Amino acid sequence: MAELWEEQHWDTKTSYAYFRAYYLPQPPPRSAIEAYRRYQEAQKRRKRGAAKTLPGSWQNWFQGRDRQGNPIPGAIGWQERADAYDAHQQRLVEAQRQQELLDRMRQYDEAA
Repeated sequence: MAELWEEQHWDTKTSYAYFRAYYLPQPPPRSAIEAYRRYQEAQKRRKRGAAKTLPGSWQNWFQGRDRQGNPIPGAIGWQERADAYDAHQQRLVEAQRQQELLDRMRQYDEAA
């Protein structure tokens, strides 16, 4: 099974691409409207910060809904997916710190 931040069966190619490119890279707390603004800026459609609301497609993607705005069974919204990604990244950082500590302890033992 794919991790929540990876492409899911309910994602469209476009929705997942935008999640990865414009939503997930933001530092917490993330904002769907900020993701849309970054998209617009990248597309050179508007100046940064101009958008005040999300288009329907973006709102549906953010909430895990279909084109008609109906919930997709089992779908998880962007915020929860990003939270899972953040928790994963934190676990990686903690594992790296633990490994560095163990390495230092081994070096100390070998030097003693």
